[in-house]
Amino acid sequence: MKKYGKLFKTKEYSTESKALFDYHYEKFPEFFQTYKDNPIEYVLSAKTQYDGRIKTIDKSSRETLYSGNLWFRTPIPFDKNKKLKVDIFLGCSHTFGIGHHEENLWVSKVAETTGNLPVNLGSPGRGTSQSYMNLVNYADLWDVQNIFHYQPYYARYDDLLLDYRNKNYYRKFSSPKEVWATHHLNIGYQGPTGIHTTTSYGEREVYTRDYIETTMVTERYMKNHHNKHVYACAGYAASKGINYYHRHTWPITYSTDGLIDREYNSELEDLTILNIREQEYVKTLTLASDGSHMTVQTQQEIGEEFIEMYSTDKDNKGMGVIEPLQNHNAQLARKLTREKSWEDINPGFYNWAKLRNYDPNLRKPLI
Repeated sequence: MKKYGKLFKTKEYSTESKALFDYHYEKFPEFFQTYKDNPIEYVLSAKTQYDGRIKTIDKSSRETLYSGNLWFRTPIPFDKNKKLKVDIFLGCSHTFGIGHHEENLWVSKVAETTGNLPVNLGSPGRGTSQSYMNLVNYADLWDVQNIFHYQPYYARYDDLLLDYRNKNYYRKFSSPKEVWATHHLNIGYQGPTGIHTTTSYGEREVYTRDYIETTMVTERYMKNHHNKHVYACAGYAASKGINYYHRHTWPITYSTDGLIDREYNSELEDLTILNIREQEYVKTLTLASDGSHMTVQTQQEIGEEFIEMYSTDKDNKGMGVIEPLQNHNAQLARKLTREKSWEDINPGFYNWAKLRNYDPNLRKPLI
């Protein structure tokens, strides 16, 4: 990772590893040649005032480390400048743009239309609660004109945690110290040993395993959590007189669902492509460089949908548009939104285990 003043530049981030790319390029060179010729470089902001980081100390070197999402993919400095007119973009890896050149992101497409500087606050692997925290932590730094928020329904939860373990550990070296941090829980899939979860701090959990496995995995809890933080973002925007636009559905025009088989590769610790069907059609699309995230064309389609929202509502200051959220009542939601099931909303939760078991009837990319 190369340091450029307050910015860092890197070609590897999150699921974007050289080993994973080399694996896919060797098997499917025609689908990944574009990234071989023109590798993605992530320009990441550094030294932000607060980003919910969890502070730890490496016991062997006593170096101060930070886990969780340290960086945002934006060149805009995190210094207070009310003369700077910006648009804020919220979301997960689809907003951050894992596997995509910056110019291909839906964020860049929308920014071309509004004419404001884009501040990308997308946090890979996080949910709407982290998006809310990103918004309230940073929005007061600039003159924010619009907030655009794309985030599908996922079982991802972020909560504030008073880190007593850090406090106790610090006693070995200095006076007692309390550290407030963000605890992140990502419910990934149902595996042979139960619900698989990842957190931003090892195996520490804010919630009991019983509560996670009986309540937090449910469709109702997940939707309630998503919706309340969307409304929290909207309320914050309204209090500041800023338009807020939110979308959650996954465009299907350029989807590769059912066309790409994937499996979990334990050596690479990530999903890898096994097979690509209807290759002539898939060749008309540009896959993400990690082989799992949405296509470039889907990124562009999301941008077009936000532009339509913005163009029809841009004079309605302090309001914006929220795509109708899915009702907590699953049966009613299926009627109102043509929702098939939560498997379609959050394939990551259901599909990983089946993909690992080579289920031939369920082939959807991890989101």
